[in-house]
Amino acid sequence: MATLIVFEGIDGSGKTTQGKLLSENLKSLGLKVQLSSEPTDGPVGTLIKQKILREGSISLPLSNALLFAADRALHLKDINLTEKNFIYILDRYFYSSLAYQGACGVPLSYIEFINSFAPKPDLVFLLDIDPAIGLSRLKQFDKFENLSYLNKVRKLYLYLANKYNMIVFDATEKSEVLAKKIFDVVKKKLGINCK
Repeated sequence: MATLIVFEGIDGSGKTTQGKLLSENLKSLGLKVQLSSEPTDGPVGTLIKQKILREGSISLPLSNALLFAADRALHLKDINLTEKNFIYILDRYFYSSLAYQGACGVPLSYIEFINSFAPKPDLVFLLDIDPAIGLSRLKQFDKFENLSYLNKVRKLYLYLANKYNMIVFDATEKSEVLAKKIFDVVKKKLGINCK
């Protein structure tokens, strides 16, 4: 079976950076790695980016949750989790739906139900950061990026971290320090004994 590793966190937490660094570190060991993100660049993901994140023209939280789940289903169709010795790294997964749509009032039980097709990852890293710091790192903003909303999202993420056994890291640490800590956890999980 392939290994599935997920990065979660609010906007500006450094998920994308850490996902890329982990991918590079694993490739340096000669491992087969694929890095991808949600929402995807597929047909539903493109709709989400345009109509939900940029324009906010689809604003009903329940509709958003269903669209994100549909994009995820198509994303997983392109991932072969039965492939041995392959590592998939995802920048966001269904935990993002739980945190973001949950913060909009969609019941967590419903979000879990519509994402029940999504396999459980082998590792989930939550990069935790104060929303004010996260927002200060961003160059461009989408419709979800405001302080009061992201405070709710962060609170939900911390609740989910406990429920789903996520590994929580302080996202304000220096990028290279954080990358080493993450790499060490992944190497231990994969049974790799190199330094």
